[in-house]
Amino acid sequence: MADMNGDIRKEEISSCITNLGLQESILVAHPTLLPPITFKRGKREGRSPIDGVWMSANLHASAVSLCPASLSPGDHRATLVDIDLALLIGEPRLSIVRPKARCLNTQLPQTKARYLSLLEDHFLSHRLLSQLFQLYKDAADPSFDHVSVSPRLEKLDQLRVERMHFVEKHCRKLYMGTLAYSPTLTLWFNHKILWSLVIKKLSGGHVTSRRIRRLAQRCGIVQALSVSTEVALYNYKAAQKEYQDLQPKASQLRVEFLHQKLLSPGLSDENQQAICHVLTAGRSRETFHAI
Repeated sequence: MADMNGDIRKEEISSCITNLGLQESILVAHPTLLPPITFKRGKREGRSPIDGVWMSANLHASAVSLCPASLSPGDHRATLVDIDLALLIGEPRLSIVRPKARCLNTQLPQTKARYLSLLEDHFLSHRLLSQLFQLYKDAADPSFDHVSVSPRLEKLDQLRVERMHFVEKHCRKLYMGTLAYSPTLTLWFNHKILWSLVIKKLSGGHVTSRRIRRLAQRCGIVQALSVSTEVALYNYKAAQKEYQDLQPKASQLRVEFLHQKLLSPGLSDENQQAICHVLTAGRSRETFHAI
């Protein structure tokens, strides 16, 4: 990309660029159109293209265009070139992998206490501390082969890490989904779960009736267990279709719900501040994802 301060079609410019194995993207992409004027300062306007973007012939641009002078940042028209990332850098776009939420949160006293309690039980059941003390006792013996200390310590350390990871996953339940929250979406999700449990119960699966009644009450359904398997299957498919139809609108439904919550007269200042923070963070994410 360069500002040549002269007609880029002139021999001294074009021949130099051609010898380098490059070609001007705008002129190549639109050979039948008149050469664009790329300079304008106030009422003063150029007569020929003096700016260009040169690329090698094997680098294909899917789209090339010039911005209007009024939308360009300076007195030269900005050039837009759309190039496939794999062709440009030779590798596909890397997907963003968001970190998983951790069950262990030391700021929650109940979670912290449960983690320590479970970890202690697992250490006792696997005799981790007794094995460690036995190793120290054996190492104190002058006739002990100290070469075996490192492998035994490594084995105990692997066991410790394995038990810590296991206990961390079971010290707290994370009630969260992959979609943004909205009452409408949650209602159909609960409908879907309810009828799947009813089908499982009617088919002889192990599901407590209390759990089904509790979920049915949340969905506003009376006597969910009194229907036949065919009716439950029909209701499940209908709920699944409604849920899948609403999934693409999840973010929009969440924003609408939060805006409605802001209009609630009894909303506390703390809740209002939290909702505003969520809405601001959501707008920021959408802006960065669009870049």
